[in-house]
Amino acid sequence: MRRGSILILVLFVLTVLSLIALSLSYRTGVETRDARHEAIRIKLASLSRSATSIAISRLKQNTNDYDHPAEPWCMHTRLAEQNLLPEWSQITNEDDEEPEYRTTYSVIDEEGKLNLLFASSDALEKFGLTPNQIDSFFDWIDEDNIARAEGVEDEYYLLRKTPYLTKNKPLDILNELFLIRGMNTQVYWGEDWNHNKTLDTNEDDGIEQWPVDNMDGELQLGLVDVLTVYGDGKVNLNTAPRVVLETLPITEQAVDQIIGYRMFDQSSSGSLDDHAFRSADDIALLQGLSDADKDVLNQIAKFSSHYYRVVIESLHLPTGLKHRLTLVVQHDGNNFGIILWQ
Repeated sequence: MRRGSILILVLFVLTVLSLIALSLSYRTGVETRDARHEAIRIKLASLSRSATSIAISRLKQNTNDYDHPAEPWCMHTRLAEQNLLPEWSQITNEDDEEPEYRTTYSVIDEEGKLNLLFASSDALEKFGLTPNQIDSFFDWIDEDNIARAEGVEDEYYLLRKTPYLTKNKPLDILNELFLIRGMNTQVYWGEDWNHNKTLDTNEDDGIEQWPVDNMDGELQLGLVDVLTVYGDGKVNLNTAPRVVLETLPITEQAVDQIIGYRMFDQSSSGSLDDHAFRSADDIALLQGLSDADKDVLNQIAKFSSHYYRVVIESLHLPTGLKHRLTLVVQHDGNNFGIILWQ
């Protein structure tokens, strides 16, 4: 009886020690993996910062009197094809088809968007915003505490889990929209996650891959793609997408003429200079515009910009770990500065 008790006790002790050993082994494995992932994240952040320098250097090379999406600052070869960093071009395993790390970036002209601080209710409605979203936005930025018909003021925000007051001032950065009732990630980001204005596979597959989309075969832009809080309220005719031009108080024919004039690719005649708006004289060259169209365009059009959004994504292919960086760059003709880093 006594020997049996001792045997049971020994077995119990061995079981406990085995569990402790397994626990320590598991914890060591987790800590090792976490440390490895942390090293990868640091590397991804470093690669993103490198891409930032490259994007800004290309913007500095743009010294002409207009901005156009066919210029190098906007259209550039993949970083992996430029051999600027070994991590972007060296394949570490002969069975791999791509390098271990991949970094891409896009540069978007902020002044090719509609300036939210000068936008009308009608323009915002054309972007698909609902009346309560529109009224809530104007209640957020106006100076009074009187709610519009479908808007809200302090009483709504003070009931939130983390209460706060309406700003009653213009937005400083576009992300402030998330503070306003009715604004969510899907409205803000849309489906064009990489901002290339192309419907990619992951942007038309429902919830399988980010971003969430409606699988309707059409690219739905987000507010970040069409709205800005930077600039003087004028719109760059060379870079504004059709959806932005269609919010302006001009005819559809004027929009078509602008799109047609600035279109440029390898099959286009002449040089890029011949397809870029550089002054009001170029607006006068457009055919079939009414006097009202010309008056509006002469008042609100600009041809070169001072604010650009740079979106960078670095990916570690074996693990799927990503680092995403967004910054806004401002230049005054000579100097460039980063005014937003997220």
